[in-house]
Amino acid sequence: MNILQISAYPPENPGGSERYAFLLSKFLSEQGHKVKLLTSGLKNRTLCSLEGHENLVILRSFCAGEVFSVNPLTFMLPKLLREVKWADVVHAHGEFFITTMQAAFVKTFLHYPLVIQIHGSMDYPKKCSMLMRAKRDIYDPTVSAWIFRQASIVLSISKKNIQLIKRMFSLPDEKMFQLPNAIDVDNFKCNPNKTFSYTVAFVGRLVPWKGIEVFIRAAKDVLKENKNANFVIIGDGPLLSFYKNSSTCKSVHFAGACPPEQMSQMLDSIDILVVPSYLENVPTIILEAMAKEIPVIASNVGGIPEVVTHGKTGYLITPGDSKSCAALISHLLENPEEAKKLGKNAQMLVETHHDIKKIGRMALDLYSKIL
Repeated sequence: MNILQISAYPPENPGGSERYAFLLSKFLSEQGHKVKLLTSGLKNRTLCSLEGHENLVILRSFCAGEVFSVNPLTFMLPKLLREVKWADVVHAHGEFFITTMQAAFVKTFLHYPLVIQIHGSMDYPKKCSMLMRAKRDIYDPTVSAWIFRQASIVLSISKKNIQLIKRMFSLPDEKMFQLPNAIDVDNFKCNPNKTFSYTVAFVGRLVPWKGIEVFIRAAKDVLKENKNANFVIIGDGPLLSFYKNSSTCKSVHFAGACPPEQMSQMLDSIDILVVPSYLENVPTIILEAMAKEIPVIASNVGGIPEVVTHGKTGYLITPGDSKSCAALISHLLENPEEAKKLGKNAQMLVETHHDIKKIGRMALDLYSKIL
């Protein structure tokens, strides 16, 4: 089968959807399918380790920058017009991206099997930023609705998102499917020599909806009682300089962004992951941490409760509740055996349900439905 994957960001970028698109492309190519990954040439990011896989070609298109730091201005129409004629199926990741808009536009006059997969959450918080409100109130009812009409099938990585999308866009059941988020479990094995070092981490882009201020407030509360705890923020983004230079963050270490190929090694240095977001679907970093047997404390939003079961595979908090977050961090720091038990349960869940090998086979079954 000839398969064209479309990702707005290149695979070297640390975001979840682009890493997913690359992992899926790599797995499909290893099964003998011819795969092309059409993506952005943003910042001319290239890593030799991602090139040269048999049956997999990465095509990079001109990118003029980013819109609001979340959407690459990538012009791929010339390549799209050529590659969709080659492909048996086209799989575009993310309904919000300019790259997906171009794929939907070409579909209007070159009729080909088009799969649209939604990685972000439609579970908008009550208090939204201006950008979120614009997406919810203007973009979704118009552009997203049009994109979904062009799609042969629409996928999302969580059950909750599937239900929200069905209701919001009146899509029939036979057009909607779940294709869960995935990681390469073989690359995220737990280090058997790891010792508990009382390190608590936030990993992600420093943007308002990631809830970084919740993590910082929780860190301050924990450190009042537990001087041995270490708090680290791994990632970059628009809020980095603000928080890094803030007097309230002196007790938190800023480690900067971590390249995807170093993520597994980086996770070996942390003991607890905190994901205090206001808006998420099923974050890749949660699956990666769980695969490494790291307990997760995360907001009860989007698709997170589908992988983080409170008291079994991690802990859930109400978005914005730094006090509960601090209490749970302290509990795990004082009870390493409890942290170990949660980590073991989480690792089993990810290995069973979120390995790219299983998800890749599910993708092939879904492609067969529209061929």
